[in-house]
Amino acid sequence: MSLALDDGSLKLFLSTKGTLDDVSLNVMNFLNFIDDHSVKDDWIDSIKYLIAQLKQDNDERLKYMAFKANISRP
Repeated sequence: MSLALDDGSLKLFLSTKGTLDDVSLNVMNFLNFIDDHSVKDDWIDSIKYLIAQLKQDNDERLKYMAFKANISRP
């Protein structure tokens, strides 16, 4: 499917529920991580580390918790 937006930008829409396997392994690992699946990957490990660092900052931890609560709603 193609949609012309005529704004000169490129938009990429990804789904964690996709089944086409038409993305790179890095993108697939990221989508699996976002979907709360266990992923063993150095890049994903660095993302997990950064999230852990942010959670140690009280203000950032509260923002993260609010974000997770919003995306977890049915």
